[in-house]
Amino acid sequence: MGLIILMMLIAGCALPLKYLIGSEKAVRIPQVVTHLEPSLKNNQIIVGGKIILENPTESDLLLDKIFLNVKDGSGKIISKIELNWEKPQIKSRGQMEAPVEFSLPLQILNQQTIQIGLKTAVIYKVLSIRIPIESEIAVFHLAPLRNSLTGPLQVIMYTKINPDFLGNAAVKYRFTIVNPFNVDLLFEGGEFKVYTDEKGEIGKTVMASTMLGSKKETQIQGEFLIKNIFRDLFIDEFIKGHAIRAQLSGRLRLPQTSIFLPFKAEAVQEIDFSLFSNRGK
Repeated sequence: MGLIILMMLIAGCALPLKYLIGSEKAVRIPQVVTHLEPSLKNNQIIVGGKIILENPTESDLLLDKIFLNVKDGSGKIISKIELNWEKPQIKSRGQMEAPVEFSLPLQILNQQTIQIGLKTAVIYKVLSIRIPIESEIAVFHLAPLRNSLTGPLQVIMYTKINPDFLGNAAVKYRFTIVNPFNVDLLFEGGEFKVYTDEKGEIGKTVMASTMLGSKKETQIQGEFLIKNIFRDLFIDEFIKGHAIRAQLSGRLRLPQTSIFLPFKAEAVQEIDFSLFSNRGK
């Protein structure tokens, strides 16, 4: 996806001074460098990467608990993550690099952007000074994640129309849909119809909502009846060489969101005229 956020910040603190005491070598504010990238996986937004804290002073630093705050576009905190780092101390003139991975729910994709903020405190061992740090370390624009869900789904359609002597027709259908994405998709408002270019719609049915599992193949099948004098219509269309067509339509929605993907599939219809060919025998 290539959405990588790289930010180097001088972390804010409670005192607005570049150096908290006279000597530059005594106390300076640690630098924070982040490399974070979001992706869709296992029906979640997974944010992975690393955070680097650099200690520019001659004092070892002890780290307090480290939290990441996720805020929406209005600045409201929508998630709070505590990071558990194995090394809570940064040596003088050294740095600490730690991998980061956390998950966020899919509904966050309803936002246009989110901000990631880091909150912690450092303790200067030499001077026994505790300094709170709170900084924004990344901003994610979520459009690339939403756009990653575009692309064709593999759909295999099997349908068969079996007319009877009364002029009715049983329509059997089976659809196999392959979801290639790393998240589930909800197939909603499904409608299957048969029609001809000359006569228009012949019959249709609606289908219940179906979950299409991530990286899985899902089958939807059923049968419906077209009544009345459709027998003559079928024969007339067959004699004239007009194809009976089938169309599957609906919409795909990313669960927990209001994000929809367009969906439609069409095929030429198979028609069994064997009953009519045996008529009168």
